[in-house]
Amino acid sequence: MLSSDIGDVTAPVMGIWSTRDTALTEQQMVNSAQFCKAGWRYQRIDNVGHWVPLEAPERLNHLLIDYLR
Repeated sequence: MLSSDIGDVTAPVMGIWSTRDTALTEQQMVNSAQFCKAGWRYQRIDNVGHWVPLEAPERLNHLLIDYLR
């Protein structure tokens, strides 16, 4: 299924990508912005793998709290 089959996201989105992620490339994350019609914010976390909530919960929580305000 292609993302174009699903349609655009109509809620604000924050994409968080980590530099040691082996499942998702930074380009894939950045390209997601084209499908986010109600706002897009991108955050990069250095030296963390794919499982950000487990590997860097404090940094992730800080970003989420800031975004949700």
